[in-house]
Amino acid sequence: MNVRDLLRVQMLLLHVEVPIPVQVVHAVVLLMKELAAEALLQVLRLTRKEAEEQVQEAALLILVAVLRLLRVVTMRVPLVVRTTVLLLAAAVRLRVVILHLQVVVHVVILPVAVVVLPVLPVAVVALQGAEDDNGGINLKKHLTMKKIITLATLGLLVAAAPISAQTVYDAAKITGKDLNGTARFVGMGGAMGALGGDISTIGTNPAGIGIYRSNDFMTSFGFSSYGTESKYLGDKFKSDKMQGSFDNLGFVFASKIGNETSLRYVNFGFNYHKAKSFYKNMKMAGGLGNSSQTYQMAEQASGISKWGDHPYDDPEIGWLSILGYDGWLISDITTDKMNAAGKPNSPYVDKDGNQRYDVNGKPLYTTPGNYYGMYDDGVANFSSQERGGIDQYDFNIAFNFNDRFYLGLTIGAYAVDYSKYTYYSEAYTGAHAPQNYNLRSWNKVRGSGFDVKLGTILRPFEDSPFRIGLAIHTPTFYNLDYKTSAYLESDVLNVETGKIDQWSIDTRDKLPGNGDMVREFRLQTPWTYNVSLGYTVGTSLALGAEYEYQDYSTMKFRGPTGSSSEFTFENSTRPMMKGVNTLRLGLEYKVIPQFALRAGYNYSSAIFHGDAFKDMPYYSIQTDTDWANTKALSNYTLGIGYRGSMFYADLAYKFSAYKEDFYPFVNKYEENNATTVLTPETTKVTNTRSQVLFTLGLRF
Repeated sequence: MNVRDLLRVQMLLLHVEVPIPVQVVHAVVLLMKELAAEALLQVLRLTRKEAEEQVQEAALLILVAVLRLLRVVTMRVPLVVRTTVLLLAAAVRLRVVILHLQVVVHVVILPVAVVVLPVLPVAVVALQGAEDDNGGINLKKHLTMKKIITLATLGLLVAAAPISAQTVYDAAKITGKDLNGTARFVGMGGAMGALGGDISTIGTNPAGIGIYRSNDFMTSFGFSSYGTESKYLGDKFKSDKMQGSFDNLGFVFASKIGNETSLRYVNFGFNYHKAKSFYKNMKMAGGLGNSSQTYQMAEQASGISKWGDHPYDDPEIGWLSILGYDGWLISDITTDKMNAAGKPNSPYVDKDGNQRYDVNGKPLYTTPGNYYGMYDDGVANFSSQERGGIDQYDFNIAFNFNDRFYLGLTIGAYAVDYSKYTYYSEAYTGAHAPQNYNLRSWNKVRGSGFDVKLGTILRPFEDSPFRIGLAIHTPTFYNLDYKTSAYLESDVLNVETGKIDQWSIDTRDKLPGNGDMVREFRLQTPWTYNVSLGYTVGTSLALGAEYEYQDYSTMKFRGPTGSSSEFTFENSTRPMMKGVNTLRLGLEYKVIPQFALRAGYNYSSAIFHGDAFKDMPYYSIQTDTDWANTKALSNYTLGIGYRGSMFYADLAYKFSAYKEDFYPFVNKYEENNATTVLTPETTKVTNTRSQVLFTLGLRF
């Protein structure tokens, strides 16, 4: 299969719901073919046919790589290895061209063409919703059929609108990133946006790759110790775990243009790194006072007079309410003949219409649409386990102009794999013993996303090493699947018999196909704005400072079709979040040319306002009711490094710490157009992570 056929296959396999105009692809290839081939004709003295073949092959290889990158985003398949090989092959071919172009007019042509190609994915995405009127490749029918076949095979249920898959707390978790990358980058606190020269800057300021003057290949490994300490009503709970990790793999391919031209280098880069680790264990236990998770169940059930035959796949019924109802944790049965408004309640009768009585012979009544939960003063026990992470794959092209101005573009692809298991129970003492229940919840979020990053570095004074860096990141556009199931066990008093009845409900038994509930949604993260400063003193000292801003309240939920109307409630809760300010500081001091010491510091402000809470709509399928308002995050880093003529090795240590206020649930009451929020006492949580990173690299 030749390169042209490979390109056509990748276009056919690309999973986007829009037509891809073949003319656009051909136009770009022809542009490079004509302009760059003319340069080859004059400089390398090749025949026109040979010149056109060389340039066309390089252009097609880059297009194939970019299309495969889009397949990673849309199909959630990490084809990074093959894509990287394609980019390397394309870079090698282009380098043959670039190395021989010394004439300014020819030097200008190729960078323009090379810049256009990586932007193609953005152009394709921008065409969403376009009609295939003339010559496009419309893959909408192919995509739809594949989805139907996949769902039928797996026996999964995708529910209709309204959709309630996630809350702002889940979105914030996916949006945030860890300080991670190479050991040098981490050792300097990530404050290298203006200094550049490290592969990890590919994800903060893409222009940093333009600093390179030689090829570079590196990989990093890490070992982390996670700690969580929670305090509730004087009781303390600790959880400590250790885990190894593969944190980074990347390369930079530097292409020198010359010393006489304004464009000195055109560099290509690729980097994989672990952008986020979700690893966390959490515990708390103690008395609840006058609150209960069952009160939240009753509040969610408010207004429901009939549950129907299939409540678990009814988009108007929340899972927390139906689980509570089926487990007899909430009820609309009472011995009160009159309701609070002074109106008579309905008699509670059997299927033959006969009045039913409690164990003491009192007649029972129902209050349709009004439910009550269990009791005050329950004893709670909560534990959770979170696992997974976000893998980030960055593809970069960067330019060096006169060793004073650097420009870089990065296309990032993200793979999300998050899972959470929660266990929550309430036990009742005294006159209500031995009634109790426990609710277990399994949740998974998987999917992928992409973003585009653009950055510059400027050395404003020719005789000064002072640098200024500017970068902007588009939102990350995620396509995600939320998969959930729950299991409830309850021991509850039967008011008619006076005995304890045992109930168990598994949501997987209640759905078609006996599987998990799956709901698709899209998430758009905030824009990111980055300003950085860098300064070097000779060859022995490097100083970096960086400021970054993200407004978390601008995040958006969307449905599978891209409409935000399906997430009106969730988007209305975004004001609970605020803008996040991040400061990074770092330095590197070379004791001798081969040996360096590093130190750094990070500070990120809190994401949530102090009075924020996990507000779930009445139709939510989420059954993990816990939430936490995180406080400011601090990272402290140290590092050492060795540089040989080709080989280098770096070691870094990072200590991260942040506190949070944790709550297992919230009781919300609406009265007189006012909302009252009640919670158990705050659980004070301190989270820490100690990480050691080791990087090995080769420059040549």
